[in-house]
Amino acid sequence: MTKTIEEVRAALVRSKEGLGRPYPEHIRSTVLALAERQRRAGVGLGSFAAEVGVSATTLRKWKRDAGGGPGAARAAFCEVEIVAPGPRASALVIHGPSGLRIEGATITDLAELVRRLA
Repeated sequence: MTKTIEEVRAALVRSKEGLGRPYPEHIRSTVLALAERQRRAGVGLGSFAAEVGVSATTLRKWKRDAGGGPGAARAAFCEVEIVAPGPRASALVIHGPSGLRIEGATITDLAELVRRLA
């Protein structure tokens, strides 16, 4: 059932909760559904919160608690595969004059370099 901002505001006012006591879950979910529709229409959370009569901070908390906030992705576990590192090409690092640095050379590469420079 699609509700308008006026209907949601009236439901919040009629509720005997709020003002320091939690609103019922069905009202929270209705408000969040309408907030999401308004967000898709380009209305900011602060503007929507002012229209409904609930603070933007409260709406963010409701969204987070419902699993739709920024912390939701971090709270979930995902499968991870641990893979052994591959063999290193070489731990040799050659430092030459004027800042020349050659990494990853093998002993064979080093012998060839010395032979060509001689």
